[in-house]
Formats: sequence, structure tokens, C-alpha cells
Amino acid sequence: EAAHKATAARLEAIEEVAEAHTARMDVMLADAEAAQKATAARLEAIEEVAEAHAARMDVMEADAEAAQKAHAERMDEMAADTEAMQKAHDARMDLIDAAA
Repeated sequence: EAAHKATAARLEAIEEVAEAHTARMDVMLADAEAAQKATAARLEAIEEVAEAHAARMDVMEADAEAAQKAHAERMDEMAADTEAMQKAHDARMDLIDAAA
């Protein structure tokens, strides 16, 4: 009878340890799932920032190309104006030489 009671007590202790172990494992699993969700959320936020950065870079590149094109057009206009002014000057000088 004493041996039976001792065995029953040991079995009960083993059950309690097993239940505590299961509870700890449940907590660890919940913690791991929460950490995985947090990591996924951080990765998604990083991805969104990267996409926004890429979009800003595209806009900046387009702006730079437009500014470069506008600058080239202004330089062409200035060159044409300079050429026209030079021709007008040459024509005036020709008139002055002809009058002299």
C-alpha cells in the first residue's frame, strides 16, 4: 500500500512537471509567433520605405532630365541669339564700310 501511494505520488508529480513543461512550451511558442509577426511587420515597413525611396529617386531622375533638357534648349537659344546678333553686327559694319 505504501509503495502504491508512493508510485501514485510520483506519477502525480510527473504529471505536474509535464503540465508545467507544456505551459512553458505554449508560452515559448506564443513568444516565437509574436516575434515572427513583429519581424514580418518590420520587413514590410522596410519594403514600403524602399519603394517610396525608389519612387522619389524616379521623380528626382525625371526632374534632373527635364532640367538638363531645358538647360540644353536655353543654351541652343542663346547660341542662336548670339549668331543672329553677330550677323546683325556684321551687316551694320558692312553698311558702315560701304558708306565710308
